[in-house]
Amino acid sequence: MSEERELLGKILVAYRKDNSCMSWGVARDIEYLLAQPEGLTPREGLAEYKKGYAKAELDLKREPLSNEEIEAIWGQDSLGTTAEFVRAIEKAHGIGGEE
Repeated sequence: MSEERELLGKILVAYRKDNSCMSWGVARDIEYLLAQPEGLTPREGLAEYKKGYAKAELDLKREPLSNEEIEAIWGQDSLGTTAEFVRAIEKAHGIGGEE
């Protein structure tokens, strides 16, 4: 928990204990803020960004299909047209949309 959230929690506990140090509206606002998920620190946010960026970069570095893989797809009976062959190649390579 961040220092700020911890301090807000202490203030709220003190308010509930003697009910005299702040208005009810401020206490309600603090409760609302503490109920929100804690955000990432800039350092944590950067680390998450780098993980996502590294994964996206790996996804883009696909190896070409081997001749054997292409020939196996070409030999499928369900492929009647060149377009169906191209879609099958795209699907095997992890790209292209479903149609």
